[in-house]
Amino acid sequence: MGRCDVQRHGRLSRRILLFIVIDAVIVSVALASIAFPLPHELMTDDEAYLQLVNRDHLFDDATFKKDLVPLKVRTKNDTELRLRRVASRALTDLFAAAEAEGVRLYAISAYRDLATQRALYNNDVKANNGIDDHSTQIPGASEHQTGLAVDLVGREWLGYTLTEAFADTVEARWLASRCAEFGFVIRYPKTKESITGIVYEPWHLRYVGLEAAQYMTDNELTLEELWMLWYLYLEDNVL
Repeated sequence: MGRCDVQRHGRLSRRILLFIVIDAVIVSVALASIAFPLPHELMTDDEAYLQLVNRDHLFDDATFKKDLVPLKVRTKNDTELRLRRVASRALTDLFAAAEAEGVRLYAISAYRDLATQRALYNNDVKANNGIDDHSTQIPGASEHQTGLAVDLVGREWLGYTLTEAFADTVEARWLASRCAEFGFVIRYPKTKESITGIVYEPWHLRYVGLEAAQYMTDNELTLEELWMLWYLYLEDNVL
């Protein structure tokens, strides 16, 4: 097998993988070598709110631009929570829209620093007899460290351990259907656990901006899948 054949084989293997994990229509768009469906600056600008954070892509807390502000929304026990300024403003608008439709939301978790995430992780592993069951992210792998993620629930879930059953509530259904209008996505959707590495969390919202949120929601993409599409596009196109 010649060098060109090896290169083509490698590209074909990656494309087959993408067909498996991403909607075929979206992949066909990328493979056709036409324009990427989102502006390039959204994928290349660190300030564009699309940073991928997980166990394979750890968040660099040292470079974090902490434009954090207190949330101006209802929180559990009136606890002060913070997000980055743009996400906080979007969340305020989301709460106002929900309230206007009779949906009463509570924010229960937002920004966490590295020390807090480390303590949460260590406590969970200790309580689980030293086993990491991935229920809590390792330090550096939590989206809460970005200041762009927030957990929201309804009143009846305050004080209870969050489970997939929250998805059956009025609040969760409203969030799933409306959050993209404010720049948020359900970061860990159902049926995508094998891609995100996280179980379904209908309460966990991630701010990605209006354009990306609408595109990801319309095409049922996770951040992992969006970035896979981008890398495939880069492979086939010279920017």
